Amino acid sequence: MNMLISQWKAIFKKKIINACSDWYFVFVPLLYGGLFLSAFWNPYGHTNRLKIAVINQDNGAMIDGKTVAFGQSLTDRLKENPKFDWQFLRPSEKKKKAAEEGLERGDYYMIITIPHDFSKCGHAPELAAETSAAELCCKLGEKLYGCPNGQRGHP
Repeated sequence: MNMLISQWKAIFKKKIINACSDWYFVFVPLLYGGLFLSAFWNPYGHTNRLKIAVINQDNGAMIDGKTVAFGQSLTDRLKENPKFDWQFLRPSEKKKKAAEEGLERGDYYMIITIPHDFSKCGHAPELAAETSAAELCCKLGEKLYGCPNGQRGHP
């Protein structure tokens, strides 16, 4: 403890230039550490700022005499979810290309595409032999601003 007190006394007895250089070595690491910690303190606290493009290409399906649109149901549920900044785009080639370009630029964090046969594949079990399971196409951007510590999901 005496050594610490003597070091502080020595700092204050030095000339002003030497004292400033000593303070520099104290405050720069503190500033750097504080900025670094603040950047990674709560990585999931602001996911509502991540723009995710959703393209619903689902055509719906006729099941047991009823028209169902599972893709529209999914987008309606996503609209109710405030955890991300959902961007719903019309299902055209022009919009899909614009979404791809936005993904490359980093405007979008991810693109979720609901395929045209999503309702047909997400059907009742009695039609299972005719179709395959319903799948979503998710494309994650290369600019991983939203991933904490550079973590990346599977493509």
